[in-house]
Amino acid sequence: MISVRIVLTDHYLTSANSQFDRVYSKLRHPIKQVPIIRIFGPNEAGKKVCLHLHGIFPYLLVKSPTDEIRYGEQLAQSLDMAINLSFEKGNIETKHVHDIKLVELLPIYGYHDKMVKFWKIEFYNPAIIRKASDLLLAGAVMNQEFQPHEAHVPFNLQVFIDYNLYGMNFILFNNAAERQLSNMTTNLSAATNQTTNISSIQRVSSCELEYDVHIDDIRNNLPQIGKGIANPGLQALWNGERTRREHLKIIDRLTPPTSPERSHTNPFVAETRHQEKFKANIQKRPPPTNEVLESSPPVNLDDTTIDLARIERVNSM
Repeated sequence: MISVRIVLTDHYLTSANSQFDRVYSKLRHPIKQVPIIRIFGPNEAGKKVCLHLHGIFPYLLVKSPTDEIRYGEQLAQSLDMAINLSFEKGNIETKHVHDIKLVELLPIYGYHDKMVKFWKIEFYNPAIIRKASDLLLAGAVMNQEFQPHEAHVPFNLQVFIDYNLYGMNFILFNNAAERQLSNMTTNLSAATNQTTNISSIQRVSSCELEYDVHIDDIRNNLPQIGKGIANPGLQALWNGERTRREHLKIIDRLTPPTSPERSHTNPFVAETRHQEKFKANIQKRPPPTNEVLESSPPVNLDDTTIDLARIERVNSM
C-alpha cells in the first residue's frame, strides 16, 4: 500500500492518455480532454510527491422520471445541444457530457425513507457545471424543468467526499505508474517496497516523485459512524503525534481534549423573530390529507426540444 499526505490539491484539463484514461465515451464519441485531480504532499518516507488522479469526472444529479436508458441518452444529447447553443461563438458539435448513469440515492433535501432514482450526469470540464445546472433548472432541456442536485459542490470536494479523502490525511492506493526523468530509474518501489509501472507521460513538477494513479486504485475506507474523533480528517494528525511520542519514549498518554462547556447566552433578536415566523407559518399550513397525488404526466422518450427563449433567459442572468 502506497500513501501520500494530502497537503495541496488542484485540477486541470489535459488530453486523454490511453494508459490511464478512456479515449472513447460510452455515449459514442471520442474523448479529447479529461479532468485530472492533482495532489501534492510527502509520502511516508518524507519524499515530496506530485500525484495525478485519473478516471474521475465532475457531475450533477437530476431525478429520473423513468429508468429507460434511451431517455438518459436523449437527456445527455439535448443537454449538450443546449450548452452549445448558449455560447455565442461555440461549436455546435462540442461534447460536454462524458457519461450519464442511472443511480439510486437517498435525497439529502426533505424527508425520505426510500431510495430515489437519479441520472448522474458526468462532464469533462468542471467549469461547465454551473451553465448546465442553470439550463436544466430553467426548463431549456427536453421541455422539462429539472432540479439539479450536488451541482454546487466543487469538483475537488466531490472527489474528497466520494472517496473519503481529507486534507492533511493520507490518500492510499495499491498501484501507481511513475513519471520519470530521462536516464532515471524508478525509485518509488525502493522507497515504498511496492512494484510500480512506468508512466508514458512526461513530468511537469519539480517534486522528487511524480506518478499517475487511477481512481479505482484508491483504498481509503469509508469512515465508521460513531467511532473515532468527530472529524476523521484530523485522525492522521493524532496518529502521527502518537507515533512521534513513541519514538521519543514520551510516556504521557495523548488523548483529544474534551469540548469546553458553553455558557448560557441570550438569543439574538433576529433569531427570536425568525422562530416566531416559522411557528406562525406552521399554524397556517393546512392539515395533511390522505388524498392520492396526481400521477406525473407520461414521459416522451423522443422529446429533444431545446427552448431557445429559456436559453436566452439563462444567458441574461
